[in-house]
Amino acid sequence: MNRGILHTVVLLCLLVFTTSCSNFQKLLKSNDVDLKYKAALEYYEKGDYYRANQLLEQVMPLMTGREEAERARFYYANTHYQQREYMLSAFQFRTFYETYPRSEMAEEAMFLQAKSLYNDSPDFEQDQTSTITAMESIQEFLVRYPSSQFSAEANKMFDDLSAKLDLKAFESARLYYKLRYYKSAVVAFTNFLRETRLRPTVSRQLT
Repeated sequence: MNRGILHTVVLLCLLVFTTSCSNFQKLLKSNDVDLKYKAALEYYEKGDYYRANQLLEQVMPLMTGREEAERARFYYANTHYQQREYMLSAFQFRTFYETYPRSEMAEEAMFLQAKSLYNDSPDFEQDQTSTITAMESIQEFLVRYPSSQFSAEANKMFDDLSAKLDLKAFESARLYYKLRYYKSAVVAFTNFLRETRLRPTVSRQLT
């Protein structure tokens, strides 16, 4: 590409970016709730979840009692999820389905709350408290929505987390064996075998 043309393209891109940032800053400072909400939806549809999040965070407290408040809260939770802010999205999705238990989006919100916790589960070497919390949330979802369109994925997530706990238990038992703590290894392997027989049946019973 000609250097002059490339220079022009770069300048145009910078101009568009600067203008876009300027417009967004004006929206943030605006007192027009409807304008902010409309812009938030536009950013959301474009996949610009950061800007949608910023605007929705501002307008939600001002939309209490309005019909749009329900969708605004769901979208706000999902902007956190799409940005991989899983602890925030888990909290916001739970807030949504507790606030709007009869909403047509309540089922999906409860599933995404469980999926947020699933995605936040650490590698097996780390403490697995959050993994257990995620499994409990998945169970809660499957009990409430046993015929959900998300049930197959929820069961798979449960089995993934169960396998992670099994791997951690096995590696802990093997470590005792490597260190020649044979009595501890026997106890740990016995517990491992018992738990692996019990865990896989949990998700199947919920379907």
